[in-house]
Amino acid sequence: MKCDASDLGIGAVLEQEQKDGERRPVCYWSSQFRSYEKNYSVSEKEALTCVAAMQKFNKYLLRRHFVLLTDHKALTTVLDQSTPKKTISRIERWREKLAAFDYSVEYIKGSENEIADWLSRSAEDIDHKEVSLCEEIVINSISEADVNDPLFYGAEMRKLSEIIKHEDWTEGHKKKFTEFARCAEKLSVHRGRIFYEQTRFLPDKSRRREILEVGHEKHQEISRTSPRIREFFWWPGMDKEIESFVNSCDVCQKSGRTKKIGRVPSVPVVLPTGPWQKIAMDIKGPLKGNSPRYLLVVMDYYSKWPEVVG
Repeated sequence: MKCDASDLGIGAVLEQEQKDGERRPVCYWSSQFRSYEKNYSVSEKEALTCVAAMQKFNKYLLRRHFVLLTDHKALTTVLDQSTPKKTISRIERWREKLAAFDYSVEYIKGSENEIADWLSRSAEDIDHKEVSLCEEIVINSISEADVNDPLFYGAEMRKLSEIIKHEDWTEGHKKKFTEFARCAEKLSVHRGRIFYEQTRFLPDKSRRREILEVGHEKHQEISRTSPRIREFFWWPGMDKEIESFVNSCDVCQKSGRTKKIGRVPSVPVVLPTGPWQKIAMDIKGPLKGNSPRYLLVVMDYYSKWPEVVG
């Protein structure tokens, strides 16, 4: 997929590589920038173009690897999902949204991106919007073949499956599977597989780390990683395991994502013993209407008396 941005708008062309190696266009698309988007920096405009194009062509792109081609070289680093990085909050949000896609970013010369460039300059309408993408696309670590394998569950989990299926919660079983007995009414069995609340799959202990690795493969923070995994999987104590896994991630530690920033302690203001011993100053403006456009405000800490100079 080739993308490009101009001062006016967005242009993108989706291409498919043929057996002979030649790329042929599948879809063309363009959209004007909104008024506030025209104030973005060049890198932000180019990044927005890629995000909007992926969302527009998501039916063609989801669940398959594709190459994002851009003539803005900075995007090969900014939108690369292989390593975490700290950018401005707007681009950080876009990167999180693109985590649902499997893509790589490559740089091409502007002369090789003429179609997308022309589309961005000839856009007539606004045809892009913020779309929330389902993140279940990323969590796909358990294949159907694995789940149907009779050896997929260990002996302990197979025993638990039989207990849930026949509702055979004896005192001995409750003692052995205490954490599961507490939520027995939410557990069910379908084709030998255990589910929590009928939708979230309960994996064997040997497969849980694999799920954690896939759920955290884009190196999101705990607040992002946990919901992605919890949407499709469940096991007792999973929140603590997810937190421990993310906090021990070497890549996240090197990037500083797991580092907790402490609050700056508040410093109380010592009140003076008399007027005009200590003052506070600030500038108010720019003001609408006639001059003066700015005001210098001075206030006495002791009496709270204000003075304003235009």
